[in-house]
Amino acid sequence: MAESQNETPAVKESGGIMKILLISMVVGLFMSAIVAGTLFFVLSDDLLGDDENGDAEATEEVRPSGPPIYHEFDPPFIANLKDSGTVRFLQVTVQVMARDRKIIEAVSEHEPVIRNNLLMLFSDQTRESIREREAREALREAAREEIREILRDQDAPDDVEQVYFTSFVLQ
Repeated sequence: MAESQNETPAVKESGGIMKILLISMVVGLFMSAIVAGTLFFVLSDDLLGDDENGDAEATEEVRPSGPPIYHEFDPPFIANLKDSGTVRFLQVTVQVMARDRKIIEAVSEHEPVIRNNLLMLFSDQTRESIREREAREALREAAREEIREILRDQDAPDDVEQVYFTSFVLQ
């Protein structure tokens, strides 16, 4: 009887250790499965091209890189503003920037139409509508979009990156 009492704690102790080892192995296998599954999905997205950033990059237009090329509209634009009671003038020197010589050549080729439409755009402004910097920035962006639209209508390359007002006189 003394022997059976001595064996019981040892058997209980070895059974507890076995349970701890078994639980540790199960938890370890479970964690390994989670890590392997995560790696599988991450790698499969990269291999299949389903990455959200990859889709965004694929749909973006690729702009030519290189030094900027400028085209200045000469003479400057002079427009009468739509102010009642007072004659107001706007004189703007405009330059277009692109990185592809073909775009600058298209701007030069279609300059009469561009000048006409920009004069109409500038003439639609009032002194109050272009007093603030944000309004002038919006006008600059509208001029860029007007130029791009004209070039698209002429089936010409239209990737004008920027329009700059290098002189802006409001009188």
